[in-house]
Amino acid sequence: MRYTIIIILLCFGTLQAQNDKKIKLDTNYLYGRAELKNRNYENALKLLEKALSQKEDDIKLLMFTAEAAYNNFEFSKSIKILKKANRIKKGIADFQLAKCYAMKNMHKKAVEHLKIHLGSKYRKSISEIKLDSAFRKTEKTAEWINMWKKKWHNSFEIRLNEAVYSKKYKRNNEALEILDEIITNNKNTKKAYYLRAKILEERGQIKQALKDMNKAVEKDKRNINYIKYRAELLQKTNKLKKSIKDYNLLIKLDPYNIDYYKDRAIIAEKTDETDLAISDIEIYRSYYKNDSYTSYLKGLCMIKKNDLHTALKCLNKAIEGKRIRAEYFNKRAEIYEKTGVNRYAKNDYSMSLDLNPRQADVFFNRAKIYIKEYDYKNACSDFKRAYEMGLMEADDYIRRYCREK
Repeated sequence: MRYTIIIILLCFGTLQAQNDKKIKLDTNYLYGRAELKNRNYENALKLLEKALSQKEDDIKLLMFTAEAAYNNFEFSKSIKILKKANRIKKGIADFQLAKCYAMKNMHKKAVEHLKIHLGSKYRKSISEIKLDSAFRKTEKTAEWINMWKKKWHNSFEIRLNEAVYSKKYKRNNEALEILDEIITNNKNTKKAYYLRAKILEERGQIKQALKDMNKAVEKDKRNINYIKYRAELLQKTNKLKKSIKDYNLLIKLDPYNIDYYKDRAIIAEKTDETDLAISDIEIYRSYYKNDSYTSYLKGLCMIKKNDLHTALKCLNKAIEGKRIRAEYFNKRAEIYEKTGVNRYAKNDYSMSLDLNPRQADVFFNRAKIYIKEYDYKNACSDFKRAYEMGLMEADDYIRRYCREK
């Protein structure tokens, strides 16, 4: 991230999130998480360490700081942080400690921590451990080979792992059979419901996938991955209010995941909760200052507030960005039309069609501007294009303005 971000951090200590209750956000933590996601590990580590100086015993923050140190190849620092996390919450960091020791070629230590991890409630699947690249050298040692002689996982975990492999290699029918069997015969089925939902979604069975995710969340009400996936399925099934409730919960559980604010803003704009959407957009844009889509999204909110001047500024900023979409031009064209600047509106519709020529409604809208300019030739061309693409409304205009001479 540019140095300006660091300056901004020094100027502004906290941000405030709008939710059921106001959440004060530590910007070092918020931006550090964002830098970590964007693989800017050096900056992430600096920011997270600053945050950690104010919240020394925050388990999540300790784990994210250790992750940043690990990815920045500062393994000794990561180990120190992980050991502190382990002292606060026993067993939470042993897998990560094993990875650090493996990267330092301390393979005996790595296996020691893997054994502790495999005997804990945090135990990862066989495939997750064996496929982790950190253990590439460790797996050649006698300690590693002897470790796997013991049966660490129960029959349920082994069958679930088989389902994961089947899904990975596109054998979905086989995976579904295993998952159905697990769900029928086991009490601890939340992972099976989650995995089956993923397969059902791939098959287009969104409602069935949502039913499975409701059951998964019911069994593990604080699992962020389950809640996030259910929120996405609720959005796909147009249950937007329920989706926002899930995002509210996600932000309550993990307020420093900056992407949740953008995701909630997208839905809040659709449900006309414009103040919530704008609040979330401001948090997201405090870090991603040049994000085009959130400029566009804020523009939509300002249109709903009838503040066309601010909306136009937002859309201009969206169009100046790197990732331009046809809808940015369409929405700005609508504002120009409302304010009587038809020439600019027509230009924007043309730009939109350059980006995506399969927009019947845009041809139709541009045609209506041509009519106002008495340019019947171009108007008729656009009306006919719109009609050919299936916009039946264009037929009346063709009959009215486009009679053959």
